[in-house]
Amino acid sequence: LVELSSPSYSGYTHVLSISTKKLKATELNIKVLDQLPDWISASSSVNDEDIKSNSDEQKKTFGLSYLVNGAFNAFNPEGAGIIGEIKIKIEK
Repeated sequence: LVELSSPSYSGYTHVLSISTKKLKATELNIKVLDQLPDWISASSSVNDEDIKSNSDEQKKTFGLSYLVNGAFNAFNPEGAGIIGEIKIKIEK
């Protein structure tokens, strides 16, 4: 377990912890895909006609997915695929 309150992690937003039960010589490739998180579509409404009586619709934002997808597509041309990659060579 990583102690995130440690001063050595100050200024970082993410910690990646990798483990294995069987160590072998290999190359580990970690890729970050250019896709939006699922919460965007889950939090978006495309029809708010029943918002007064539908408690699920009351928790959503009308048109959120259109707005976020528009901005996302403007900065990420189709087919870009991978926005980050880490390659780690493991030697036994």
